[in-house]
Amino acid sequence: MLLQADQTESFEARRRTADHIFRGALIFNAALTAFWLFALLVKGDALFFRTYQIDRAALGRIAAGIVFFYVVWGVIWYVVKNLLLKYVVGLSKEERRRSFSSRMNEPYDVPPLVARYSERRIRVVDMIGRRGRFMTLALAGFFYLYGRVVAEPSPDFATLFLQDNLFDAVAGGWIFLAFYYVNGFVAATFTVRSRGSWTGFWRGRTAC
Repeated sequence: MLLQADQTESFEARRRTADHIFRGALIFNAALTAFWLFALLVKGDALFFRTYQIDRAALGRIAAGIVFFYVVWGVIWYVVKNLLLKYVVGLSKEERRRSFSSRMNEPYDVPPLVARYSERRIRVVDMIGRRGRFMTLALAGFFYLYGRVVAEPSPDFATLFLQDNLFDAVAGGWIFLAFYYVNGFVAATFTVRSRGSWTGFWRGRTAC
């Protein structure tokens, strides 16, 4: 009973911390969105940009980048990590489902998993999935840079690239915030870098 009470208290404390992080991210992204709208409306000198405008071509590039790097590669890394957890670590279907689920609804009991499966293999799978997901998300920036250079080969290409990155940051922020508390396949593929990775797994070892 005492152990169960400690687990519940620990889960509630981590949930409060997660709620604070969500609210902080929400406030930051709202402020970033307000700045983006301001830059979009004034079009002239917008602090960091001499001019700022989003045309149809830029919207197309950013939408393509989000679909390809967020959605398509999110599904790919979700499948890769799922297969690794199944065949390398040996997790069951239910254990894999819980490993990709949000930690917001219930405690995640880690010690029994570590007792049954190789901790080293779990760490290796975590590294592969997390590094791979970060790599593909980082490639989105190079995609926007390449798109700008090809579309408008001018000395201002770096500034134009930052404009695309600003809109991508705003859109991406709202996407990740929308799935922060959500369970299911779609949420897991969009946020696989945090929910599907085992970073929370290791932090939760003592907390759970």
